[in-house]
Amino acid sequence: MEIGPINKILRHPYRKLYNHFILLFLLFSLISFSNLSFADENAAYYLNRGIAWSEKGDHDQAIADFNKAIELDPEYADAYGMRGVTWKEKGNYNRAIADFDKAIELNPKDDVAYYGRGLIWADKGNYNWAIADFDKFIELNPGDADAYGMRGLTWAMKGDYDRACSDWKRACDLGYCKDLSWGKRKGYCR
Repeated sequence: MEIGPINKILRHPYRKLYNHFILLFLLFSLISFSNLSFADENAAYYLNRGIAWSEKGDHDQAIADFNKAIELDPEYADAYGMRGVTWKEKGNYNRAIADFDKAIELNPKDDVAYYGRGLIWADKGNYNWAIADFDKFIELNPGDADAYGMRGLTWAMKGDYDRACSDWKRACDLGYCKDLSWGKRKGYCR
């Protein structure tokens, strides 16, 4: 069996020195990351912790961390976008839209903000604005099957089944065929 370069280093007589070096490097990295004098690192820390809270379902704690990230870096588009996602999860659509708007203002290529805002517009029955946001998301992510599926669903809610089926066919080409199958069962698509 051939020994790879990492295993060669670990089997080398100086491996203890190497292991100490790695341990010191990791410790230095941890200390540097937690140093509160760097606002950008802190903002990223709070963003990532907020995402973790959100994934656990603790949306209030997530929002608190996103607020802290924004306080540390008011130009942090990702923090606004993720806070918008969390507001949406809590059902506060107006705050979510405000955060998505700010995220897009700061970063016009913030695809999460376009998608989240599109979902809200669709839920509110503002289909044209939803489609415009899904259009922008698809422009930024042309291979995202879910976005074609959602835009297709929005076209269907508007009653435009030709466009809905077109989007669902594209989604199916990209690997997501559930909406197209539903459209065919309902007689909307061929």
